Amino acid sequence: MNLPDPNSIPSTTETTTQTGNGAVEVVSFASASPAWQDLGTRDPEKFGDAWLRLFCSATPEVYAARLLLRRPGEGLARVAEFNSFEDDQLLSSSVEAAVTRKSGVARQTDEGMLGAYPVVVDDRVHAVVAVLAEEGLSSEALLARVRWGAGWLRSFALDALRTDDKPSLERARLAMEMLSGALDEAKFDAAARRAVTEIAHLGQCDRAAVGFRRSGRARVAAISHTAQFGRRMDLVRSVAAAMDEALEQQATLLWPLSDPATSQITRAQQALSRVSDGAQILTIPVLSRGRFRGAFTFERQAGDPFDQPTIDLLEAAAGLTGPILEELRRNDRWLISKSLESLLGVFTAFFGKGHLGLKLTSIVLLGLAVAFSQITTTYRVAADAVLEGRTQRALIAPFDGFVAGADKRAGDVVSHGEILARLDDRDLALERLNWVAERRRAELEYATAVGERNRSRLNILRARIEQADAQLALIDGQIERAEIRAPFDGLIVAGDLSQSIGGSVTRGDALFRIAPEGEYRVALWVDEAQIEDLEVGSVGVVVLAALPTEFFPIEVSRVTPVAEVRNGRNMFRLEAKLEQSSDRMRPGLVGVAKVDAGEKLLIWTWTRNLIDWTRLTFWRFFG
Repeated sequence: MNLPDPNSIPSTTETTTQTGNGAVEVVSFASASPAWQDLGTRDPEKFGDAWLRLFCSATPEVYAARLLLRRPGEGLARVAEFNSFEDDQLLSSSVEAAVTRKSGVARQTDEGMLGAYPVVVDDRVHAVVAVLAEEGLSSEALLARVRWGAGWLRSFALDALRTDDKPSLERARLAMEMLSGALDEAKFDAAARRAVTEIAHLGQCDRAAVGFRRSGRARVAAISHTAQFGRRMDLVRSVAAAMDEALEQQATLLWPLSDPATSQITRAQQALSRVSDGAQILTIPVLSRGRFRGAFTFERQAGDPFDQPTIDLLEAAAGLTGPILEELRRNDRWLISKSLESLLGVFTAFFGKGHLGLKLTSIVLLGLAVAFSQITTTYRVAADAVLEGRTQRALIAPFDGFVAGADKRAGDVVSHGEILARLDDRDLALERLNWVAERRRAELEYATAVGERNRSRLNILRARIEQADAQLALIDGQIERAEIRAPFDGLIVAGDLSQSIGGSVTRGDALFRIAPEGEYRVALWVDEAQIEDLEVGSVGVVVLAALPTEFFPIEVSRVTPVAEVRNGRNMFRLEAKLEQSSDRMRPGLVGVAKVDAGEKLLIWTWTRNLIDWTRLTFWRFFG
């Protein structure tokens, strides 16, 4: 294929070639083919016809072709065709497939190889080339030929985009420059006055005004080149009426009318023109927050009408500036005005049309409020719980001594009289022998004194014998108590001397604590904020961590009046008796108890802690 790439075409319209005999021949593209000249035009029909003729002449395998180009503001349209296609329906389906996929497609038909290739710029299809070639040409070769020649089409699309965007970009630049100047002002009045003055200068207008709706009517907020103006002036009233007319129709209004057959109502524009000595009038409504809330009115002297580029420029400037000025106006109001408007907006949304979501939400919230004011539930106080033996017996050291042995320790079940531990009694045994010997000695001396009939000696020896008997009885008791025995059937809940064999103990030391097996009570720790809700006789349920699937009923039997600090919180201890127990219970198990505190409103049970905290905090800082 001989169609050159657009970037490879020389900048001049002439080129030179050397012949076989060394002579130089100058070739002119313009004279060689008029189609080359038409490739530089901006007219879509001329450009398309030239490109298609050059393409088909360079691709003899193609005997039918059609070029579709995207026109500004329109879709793809046919601009050139080489020969005609017998099956337009098949051609249209191929073009649609290429546009949808944004890539070339080809298929074999009865007429030959049918292909369609799109030209994509900025992820948008700007042209489509449809060709029908002879049967011997493969689909890859056909699309490759079109692809090599599509560079001209891509360049034409880029030029068209740049040309189309220039006016809009220029309008946006001018509007942004004007807007940045208006935003330098912090107050609404100054910003509005500066904005209309800048826009009037931008659009070469004699006068410009801006106004916003309040209480259903437009009120002029600022007039260009004017610091102050009377609200009752005929001109101001006429400008406000022109703004109302544009806002009610939600359309840009122009006087005199550019199209006499239009259905727009322009009586207020005409009246303003008469007040302003026949001036040209243009009123543009301002859209803010989805509603038309204000308008700009522009005036030019008679005989200087607004052309379409100027209207586009002023619409762009008004569209950018209007919402900003509306926000400044709303922010400059008194706080009471903002609050009243917000309440009015909610009231209007609730009772007016639409806003189905708001209405449903309000109805649901109202229903919940009514329900919460009537629904009651059992208020239950949660407390940490510890399982304890109902009674506990402490086994203490009967004398100073040393641990000789320990048969039991905490957690063991023992029976009445079973030995738990033994203290070393060897010193006691030696002391007992000493007193036994002392008593025998006193008995021998007593017998001698009887033979001598020495009454005073007999009294002294009798006292020594009694003393020895008392000491022996004491030592025998200590030897007996050296064996620490269980006072009843139960469970050892504390004490382990197995790691202290040979260690010393002091008289009065607690060696073991034992509780009757199967007899328990529950110690509850309740937060000080909830202690007033409970009393003796309150019932509830306790769940132990070791038995999470079982619920044990309890009844409060005692409320201690002394608080203790646990985990950084002030807590009160309560004691409760178990209504039923389990063989798997052991003293020391922990869990959570919930004690019933009467019927309360459901909403109160959810918010009670928050309400109490709020009251206390308020009292702390403002009480």
